[in-house]
Amino acid sequence: MAKKGKKNSAPQLVAPEPVADELEVDILWDAVKEVDDKPPFMDGTHLDATRALFKLEKTGRGAPDVPHNFFQLRERNLSVVRARDRFVLAEQRLKERMEVDEGLQDDDQCFLSLKQSEGEEYLRERRAAMENIAGVKSALVEDQLGLITRMEEAAEDFFRGWNDLLEEVTALATGDSKVSAAFEEKRTLTKTFREAEEQYFHDHGEHVVGIREMRRETKRQQDEMLQSMVTRLGAGVVEMARLSVEELEDKAAQQEETTRLISELMKVQGKSTVLEKQTIAINEHRATLQRLIDLEVQKQEFCILRQKQIESDLKTLSETVKHNNEQLLLLSSNATPCQEYKKLLPMIPTSPNTISNLTNVQDKSLLLLTVEAKRQLEGLDAELKTLKDELATLRRRHIVHLSGKYKPTATDGPLSAMKKTAELGIETTSAIRSAVLNSLEQVCRCLGCTEDAEAPGDSLERLFSITDVEERKAVQLYVSRCISKLFSSECPTALPVPFPRSSKGIQWDMLPSH
Repeated sequence: MAKKGKKNSAPQLVAPEPVADELEVDILWDAVKEVDDKPPFMDGTHLDATRALFKLEKTGRGAPDVPHNFFQLRERNLSVVRARDRFVLAEQRLKERMEVDEGLQDDDQCFLSLKQSEGEEYLRERRAAMENIAGVKSALVEDQLGLITRMEEAAEDFFRGWNDLLEEVTALATGDSKVSAAFEEKRTLTKTFREAEEQYFHDHGEHVVGIREMRRETKRQQDEMLQSMVTRLGAGVVEMARLSVEELEDKAAQQEETTRLISELMKVQGKSTVLEKQTIAINEHRATLQRLIDLEVQKQEFCILRQKQIESDLKTLSETVKHNNEQLLLLSSNATPCQEYKKLLPMIPTSPNTISNLTNVQDKSLLLLTVEAKRQLEGLDAELKTLKDELATLRRRHIVHLSGKYKPTATDGPLSAMKKTAELGIETTSAIRSAVLNSLEQVCRCLGCTEDAEAPGDSLERLFSITDVEERKAVQLYVSRCISKLFSSECPTALPVPFPRSSKGIQWDMLPSH
């Protein structure tokens, strides 16, 4: 039995539409199920939920049908495009594409004709270029012949100059030996002069050391001679007393009185020497105290000026911080201030986003924003308090380094004086003393030979040897610069500490030594 041929159906141009019931139900319930306060009948499948909507069962006492109303009150939002509409759009795009293809074919024909015309133009230009190249080649051959002729002439000139240069080099090489001999002689003389200079400095140093040894030996011999003279005088006095006793036995009482007077005279002389040394020490101590008093007075004046400047800066900073706190409170609370608060703070124009202009829907978001703003305000207050404490600590430390009076400021009150005065610390005093000693040591090294700087007594002798007023003033200025440099390295904003004007009258013997 022959099989019947399968009938070929026509191609389907439009895709079959989906089942409207299930698709629409899925689209609707997908949006409805995302609601948080959904009714309990939506926990099942989509079809069960749809059937539940169309049930007209009602509860007692005329209660409304919640599922039915829930479905009817929602708007339908079908965002799915049907297959037929997609086909119409695709057909329209196909027609537009065919029109574009026709335009491209026309452009292709124009391009072929343009290519043919350009090829003909290229052939004409090529023939003209070949003719130009032939003319250039002929001109190049002529120029090449002329160039070869000029090159031969230049080569002859070059070789002629080369011969002249060789002759000059030969003459210079002959004179080079004389220059080398003169250079060697100069280097030998320079070396000899350098050795003579070193020998001179060495001999000069030995001469200085010898002179100091001679001075020391002379002083020792002088002391020995004085001691021997005193001893001999004492022996002579004893001998004279003994002879007087032998010769004048009847005058023993007078001799005893003379001896007692001599001993008392020697005691008085010793006491006078001690008192003279004490008087010198007292005068030196008095001059030192006067200088310290002048320094303290000048330092107190500087500290008072610095204190006034810091008070003005702190006052300005307190006003700025208070103003910023008020502005921050008004901006963060976003509320209309009361009448008592208006008397304390300046008025700010009412913002359109205040509580009075909000709707009931925005109450929840406003509450969250208010809580977040309060949290941020608390964090900013804590950070501001920390910064104020750090600022007060830094200012206190800075003023303590300057040995001034510190007046702490409160966050909400006026300036209050501090009873206790902050003096210089032990470390600062030690640093100043070390700077003074180092500067004086450098002055001593500049005054004398560096090899004998460690010898005892040399530093004072070098300082005492300065008698010129200008030189003393220069040494004082150098020491003051060293102290100012010490303060500037610790406190960049500190004022320099020069010597007071009354220090000119201080005797030079008061300079500190090692």
